[in-house]
Amino acid sequence: MDNDNLHNELIQKVLLGDASEQEAKQLDELLVSDAGVKSLFNEMKKLYDVTEMDKSFYDKLDADKYYNKFIETTEGKEVIPISSESNSNYTFLKIAAAILISVGIGYQFLGSEEVVIVEMAVIETNTIEKTEEHLMDNSDVKLNINSKLTYPKSFSADKRIVELKGEAFFEIEPDSTKPFIVKAGNVRIKVLGTAFNVNANNPDSVVVTVKEGTVKVYLTRQDKGVILTANEKGTVLNTKNLTQANNDNMNYLYWYDGVLTFEDATLDKVVSTMNKVYGINITLANEALSSCRVTASYNNFEASKIFKLLEMTLGLTIEDQQEEIVITGEGC
Repeated sequence: MDNDNLHNELIQKVLLGDASEQEAKQLDELLVSDAGVKSLFNEMKKLYDVTEMDKSFYDKLDADKYYNKFIETTEGKEVIPISSESNSNYTFLKIAAAILISVGIGYQFLGSEEVVIVEMAVIETNTIEKTEEHLMDNSDVKLNINSKLTYPKSFSADKRIVELKGEAFFEIEPDSTKPFIVKAGNVRIKVLGTAFNVNANNPDSVVVTVKEGTVKVYLTRQDKGVILTANEKGTVLNTKNLTQANNDNMNYLYWYDGVLTFEDATLDKVVSTMNKVYGINITLANEALSSCRVTASYNNFEASKIFKLLEMTLGLTIEDQQEEIVITGEGC
């Protein structure tokens, strides 16, 4: 078997979870040393991510039938021909080509061979405006700024899959026969019906926070993961390390409900939250101020109004000094 064949087989094993520890290590080394292997791996991974297919699918799929059906639907689009003689992994690359060269088209796999071309919807927000989307299954999605949601206009018979870039809050219509799956990079969030927030603004640090119900968070092509319930969060760091913890951020939904809530919070915690929420630079003039505590709820308040309330309740002085806002006082 030549190197191309070996590389194709090795990549498939790793993506399907069949590789030994030694084989996985071998691929890691090749990805660093061989640009060709890295390019092939990236293309094959895109296929796996898009289709969510399992091993039995590859065993039964008629690649020629699939590819020909795709060609029938792509009149006027550039198609890259693939020769069975020049590519050892002919079946796989045919499928990959069909998916990778398509734009705005999704695939719904029925049985072992039949393929239905599914029209995709794309919702994007800019740097200022957020938006809401009501899906065909009666689920609702609130999309934060600088975010993108891609989903089929018609869900498949056995699952509801959407893809998120950025941040969104999901309120999913319950359906025990058709799980709802959110794809965010290599992170998967699977639910039957619940409410949760996904912050995937940074692909290296995806945070899933549950408001109500139960959510399963796992990595691509891994059954193992964590089960999150209300007031818990799951964090994926560096696209591979998954942790579970209680949610200590009461204001994680401020971006869409506009409510800031503090319960016996230290003033430095309040300042840190306001800096993030309002994009400003507030500093404490002295360390003694950190011990001041705040219990309050602010509904769609401007920062200036919160400053006035803090001045009155804590006896502070808050001044805008051009590049920063400085809080002064004797402490609490």
